[in-house]
Amino acid sequence: MADNQQEGIGNDGADEYVPIAADSYDVDQNAPQAAYEGSGNAKVRIEKWQAERRTIVAHASAPGRLVLRLFNYPLWKVAVNGRMVQTETTEHTGLMIVPIPAGEDRVEIRFVEGWDRKVGALISSLALMATFCLWFRTRKHSGFLIGDR
Repeated sequence: MADNQQEGIGNDGADEYVPIAADSYDVDQNAPQAAYEGSGNAKVRIEKWQAERRTIVAHASAPGRLVLRLFNYPLWKVAVNGRMVQTETTEHTGLMIVPIPAGEDRVEIRFVEGWDRKVGALISSLALMATFCLWFRTRKHSGFLIGDR
């Protein structure tokens, strides 16, 4: 797994984490992280490719789209030149497609927390507070407070 990350191949995750109707075995692991498709040509440069953030700069001679070697999960939020855009998904492989206009384009992609992670954090915090309160109350009633002999 570490070799895959260092070589830019990515994670070889379990099938249950692949988007619905996508087949991860059909994804070309040697494909570029971002490739331009359109009637013109483009120079594409990856500025940042981290776990929850990606930044790509493209100089396109005509409007087109960037096909990313990244599954198009709903919690990825994408902005092109500071404006949120609606992404598309490749058939069969489930990769993200980002529409871009002609010219210099800055594509920023970030993974946001879903409601499930927020609720999980709240439940964990409440459980930790309840555990601390019970521990403190038990220590107080048993006469074993710090300084008691």
